[in-house]
Amino acid sequence: MRVSFAELYRHYVNCRRNKRNTVNALRFEVRQELALLELRDELNSRRYRPGRSVCFVTRKPKLREIFAADFRDRIVHHLVVDHLEAYWERVFIHDSYACRKGKGVHAAVDRLQRFLR
Repeated sequence: MRVSFAELYRHYVNCRRNKRNTVNALRFEVRQELALLELRDELNSRRYRPGRSVCFVTRKPKLREIFAADFRDRIVHHLVVDHLEAYWERVFIHDSYACRKGKGVHAAVDRLQRFLR
């Protein structure tokens, strides 16, 4: 699979949507074009290696430890999910509802109610 700059840029924009003001996102944004070109080259030459995750503790909604991927790795996660989702959507049966676009708990409950009538 060859990755284009345009494809990586699209995933970068999606990734930064909710992370715009984080230190890692801002650091990446300062040199975004060069960073995306480097990432594209690493992916295409199969030299990409994930970075270190950041560990922190949050208290909302309860006390828990979080391991957050580096922003650069989050872009790769978006890319991978996009490619895997395209494959798996064709494999799943119509009545699979978890973690699918346009589906979910409410759609599953509606469908179940239709079956029960």
